[in-house]
Amino acid sequence: MATLALGCLYLSASLLCVWLLKSNFNFLGFIFNPANKKFYFISDLIFISLCILAISEQVHSQYKQGLLILFFLMHVYNSGILLFDSKKFYESKDQMRELGEDALVYAGIFILSTAGIICIYIAYS
Repeated sequence: MATLALGCLYLSASLLCVWLLKSNFNFLGFIFNPANKKFYFISDLIFISLCILAISEQVHSQYKQGLLILFFLMHVYNSGILLFDSKKFYESKDQMRELGEDALVYAGIFILSTAGIICIYIAYS
């Protein structure tokens, strides 16, 4: 059940990004604003908690457990970077701007959608 909830959360986050992109939301301004650091931690804690619950369900094969562990580790890494090396994170704004805001948002939408589909597949297989 937690795996299904995790998949739905990933897909909801993906849809939110699509909606914000259509609304001309300034993603780089939001992402690289140090005042939003708490938002990142809270959202990552939600994903980390659901990943832990999904991993602890023990009804998945080792391969599927491995995918869930990978999602968990990605969120832990993301939170660790923000917690322990946030200066480096915020200094990378110029590099991200060179890649293009839309390209980063599209990549994020693709990653969130893929993770959501994988989690829903795991929940129903």
